[in-house]
Amino acid sequence: MPSKLSVRQAAGGVLPWAAMTLVCWWLVVPLRRSDLMVFLAAGNDVLHGTDPYPALHDPALYGGSAFVYPWWTALAFAPLGALPTHLADLLWTAGSIAAVLAACRLAGVRGTCSLLVVLLAATTIRGLQVGSLNALLLLGCVVAYRCRDRPWLVGTALALVVGAKVFLFPLLLWPLVSRRWAAVRATAVVLGLLLAVSFGLGPIGPFHYAHMLSTLGAHEGLQGVALHRALATAVPDAVATLLCVAAAAAVLGHGTVQRLRVGERADLLLFACCLVAALLLSPIVWTHYLLLLLGPLLLARARLPVLAGAAALSWLAAGPALTGVLLPMSPVGRIALVHAAVLALLVALTPRRPAVDPARELVAA
Repeated sequence: MPSKLSVRQAAGGVLPWAAMTLVCWWLVVPLRRSDLMVFLAAGNDVLHGTDPYPALHDPALYGGSAFVYPWWTALAFAPLGALPTHLADLLWTAGSIAAVLAACRLAGVRGTCSLLVVLLAATTIRGLQVGSLNALLLLGCVVAYRCRDRPWLVGTALALVVGAKVFLFPLLLWPLVSRRWAAVRATAVVLGLLLAVSFGLGPIGPFHYAHMLSTLGAHEGLQGVALHRALATAVPDAVATLLCVAAAAAVLGHGTVQRLRVGERADLLLFACCLVAALLLSPIVWTHYLLLLLGPLLLARARLPVLAGAAALSWLAAGPALTGVLLPMSPVGRIALVHAAVLALLVALTPRRPAVDPARELVAA
């Protein structure tokens, strides 16, 4: 007969995943994956040779139901778009969960409770609810950092991440500042290929695409947790934009100075600063984008209490759909809470000066 210890171990391994299954059944299954439906429709358009992009005056552009990604992503979704919707939905949701788990494992986070905490963070669940790309983007970021000494893996991962979500372009500064020249060249080749496919074979050019994104940003910037939204309540829009640029420049400057000063010890800080700068510069930041900021925590192999604290903060900032408001707060208050947590992340990742041995100081004197 099995011992009591083996029964407890089995229960400890099964019960957390049973809880995750129940949460998915409660919070994910009942909702329509809005982002995924957009991707599937774009994939279908590519299969049928039609334009997946909306006209600039089309109300769909501002309603969250328009395809606004580089054309190569629509091409990538063509196989899923050919499947029945329910099957594609199931495969995408399962794949997204697998991507989050793979990112955790690759980063070195292996405890069952830690994995469960990451999966149950509000930002993770919200991404699953809408069927966003963020789980794959998180995996791409972790792959890029963990494989940083393998130029073509770094270049491919960074190119796919930035090529899918162009607002993440500050990540391109990370291999540049850290002088990984082979990775810089590999990133340029792969990203150039993706852009050539998108704008050479796709129905619109880069200038039209940039205009579409700026038009979308002007409308959707009134929602979400972007710093620009909070600043625009107190100062003119142009001033808010300048302040966001200044904040991003300060964050990138901090990461660059630390990387040049202490070398490899500040590599993860620089990587995190590039991610944070991207979010500061973007006029649109939905709460499920914040999943990307779990990447540096995972790569730092944060302990369970730290991961649990980050997950709890994500619930306080904005719970997923169907859960209600846990902490009544104004939009500006939520944005302030999010950015205070981001600042704490950067402070925690900043390398401390090593303690100086008094005996060595005397010898040096």
